[in-house]
Amino acid sequence: MTAGSTLERTASDATPGVPPGATTSEVAAARARSLPVDVIVQVPQPDEIKDRGRHRWGRDEAPVRARRRDGVLSVVAGVLVVAALIGAVLVIRDLDAAPAAAVDRAQAGLRADLQRTWTSPGPDPAVVRDETPMSVLPGDAPPASASARLAVPAVTPVFSLAVPRLGREWAVGRGVTPSVLAGSPGLYPGMTPVGAPGNTAVAARNMPSLFAGIEGLVPGDLVQVRTRAHELSYRVVSSEVVLPTDLSVLDQRPVDRQPPNSSMLTLTTTTQVYGEDRRFVVYARLADDRPR
Repeated sequence: MTAGSTLERTASDATPGVPPGATTSEVAAARARSLPVDVIVQVPQPDEIKDRGRHRWGRDEAPVRARRRDGVLSVVAGVLVVAALIGAVLVIRDLDAAPAAAVDRAQAGLRADLQRTWTSPGPDPAVVRDETPMSVLPGDAPPASASARLAVPAVTPVFSLAVPRLGREWAVGRGVTPSVLAGSPGLYPGMTPVGAPGNTAVAARNMPSLFAGIEGLVPGDLVQVRTRAHELSYRVVSSEVVLPTDLSVLDQRPVDRQPPNSSMLTLTTTTQVYGEDRRFVVYARLADDRPR
């Protein structure tokens, strides 16, 4: 017996499951099969690894990294878009709230002035007529500069006006100048005193704190007026859209087939029709007049 055959026999005897006389390669294969599964490591062939920076264990990781990068970028972009939308909403809210806050401040002062007028001696401002001539229906005035605001004259309150459907009540100022309409509805000059036979017209800007929403008023809706001595209830009868130069809405009989000696209340505000400047007009007729 040669030394080689002795080594093969010894190896085969030491390895279970190997028949006597097995060759060295057979013994090695039997030993590999007898090892635990997690001990066996598959070594890739040299041609399976071309670039160790991009390939590991025979797999190209570049697409995986690209997908991860794209996912991170998508998340970041989404966060930025949401932040931009939130910022835009806050800016728009602040822009809308600024004019409303100015109107609220002006109304607080006018209501206080109106209460003092009602409790003071002298004529009721609701029966005093302003004969200033009118050429066009007033529109939205641009915001006054800081220097111009310093010279704005005081606004004189005339009466209280409420539209229950809109849930709003205002102290109405005398006149329809920009300084009046900046913070309140304004009584047109030359109008019949409220409650008397004829027509009393009031203008206001089309913004949430003022006449925005009067387009939704329908016949029968209530409009209330309070003066020092009276509480008057008007009911909407009709509405229309007119040009700024159409002063017929200020006539003493602005509505066709208006009953004789009836008392009318006309509300006007700005609106846009097909991109052109127009005025939206609501007509209401006196339905009840009670002393206060």
